[in-house]
Amino acid sequence: MTVPKAVIFLGGSATEVELIQTFRANGIRVVLVDRNADVPGREFADEFIHSSVIDADEILRGLDAFRSRYSFVAAYGIVDFMFGTVQVLTARLGITLNPPELYQEFTNKLKTKARLERFDVPAPQTLVQGRKFDESTLRVIAAASRSGTVVVKPDDACNSEGVRIVRVDQVDCMRQAIGHAIEVSGAFFCEEHVRGALHNLDVILTAGNVTIVAITDRYRMADGLTSVAGFQQDPRRHPLYPQFTKLATKIREMFADYSGPLTADVLASGGDLKVLEISPHLHASKLQWLRDPRILSVWPRVLAGHAPELPSPGENASAYVRIYSASDTYLDYFEPSWIADLEAFPVPLQFGSHALRKILYLKGRGQLKQQLEAFVRENGGLPTMTQSHQPDLAASP
Repeated sequence: MTVPKAVIFLGGSATEVELIQTFRANGIRVVLVDRNADVPGREFADEFIHSSVIDADEILRGLDAFRSRYSFVAAYGIVDFMFGTVQVLTARLGITLNPPELYQEFTNKLKTKARLERFDVPAPQTLVQGRKFDESTLRVIAAASRSGTVVVKPDDACNSEGVRIVRVDQVDCMRQAIGHAIEVSGAFFCEEHVRGALHNLDVILTAGNVTIVAITDRYRMADGLTSVAGFQQDPRRHPLYPQFTKLATKIREMFADYSGPLTADVLASGGDLKVLEISPHLHASKLQWLRDPRILSVWPRVLAGHAPELPSPGENASAYVRIYSASDTYLDYFEPSWIADLEAFPVPLQFGSHALRKILYLKGRGQLKQQLEAFVRENGGLPTMTQSHQPDLAASP
C-alpha cells in the first residue's frame, strides 16, 4: 500500500484556502496548523492541528498521530515568521526537499542580500548596517547616498514591517526609522532607494530548472478598492520578459540548494531590474487571493511528481482581473470582446471586508494595461508606475 504524500501547511486563513484546495486536487494531503480552531482552511484540509504556527514542538507532538499515515514531502508557511517553524519541521521530520539551515537565511534579509551580491544579482547598494547608531551613522548615510533618499529595513523584516523610505536630510525621520528597525529585529540596514515600478517574480525551482509562473505588476492600493491588486499576464507576453528570464536563471544558480516556490520583489528602473528581496513562498500573503489562481497549481504538481506546467484559463487569455465590487462597472473598462473567459461565483467568496464575485480572463490588447490602470485609479488605487514616494510620508507606517 502506497503511503500518500502530505504537506504541513502553516496558517489556514481565507487567503490560504485556494492553495489548500489545489494541493488536495493534485493528490497531496494537507495537515493544517492554526491556533484558531474555526479557521476557514480547516474545512478543506485533511487533518488539523490546533496550535500556534510558531510552536514547532507542539506541532511535532500533534504530528505523531499522522507519521505512519503520511509521507511528509514539505512544510510550508506563507509569512516570514513561519520560516523558523518550517526549518525545525524539515529537520526533525527528515524532509529531504531542502536543507533546514536554508530557511534560517530566508529570515535574515542581510544574508539574502549577501547571497545576491555573491552571485552578481543586481540589488540596491547597501550603505550601512548594524545594531546601534549615532549621529556619525547618520552623517555616513547622508554622504554615501547619491539620490538623497534611502530605505531603512530591519535585518529580518516580515511583510515590510519596519521598512521606511526616508530622505537623508530629514534627520528626525532617519532617527525614527532606524530606531524602529532595531526595535523590530535588533538590527538594521540602510540601502540606496531606487525609484521604479514594483513587480513580483514568482518562480518554481526544481533540480536544475526554473519555471517562471507569474510576473505581476504591483499597485499601491487604497482601503476602499474593490477590484484588483495588480496586473498579471502570461509571463511570456510581459514587456520585460527577456530581462526576467535572465534574472530567473540567476536565481536558479543563486539557490542551487533550494527546490520549491520563490517570490522575488523586483524594481524595474529604466529597463534595469533590481532585486529588493527573495522569499520561499509563491506570493505575498496579503495578495494571495489577488493573484492569478492558475499559478497555485504549479508547485503541488511538482510535489506530486508531474511536470511544472502553467495551464491556460482560456483561448488567448493573457491577463486576469478579480472583481470584488457588486456592480458591473468593469464593463466600462473592459469590452466584452476582450474577455476570453469569465468565472462567476453564485455565493461570493469572502476575504475579510471584500467578497470575490468574478474573475475575468482577458485577451491581450495593446491598451489593456492602460485601461486597467484607469480602472484602478477611479476605484481608489494608485499605480506605482506613475506615483513616486512622497518625502513627507517617508517615515509614516
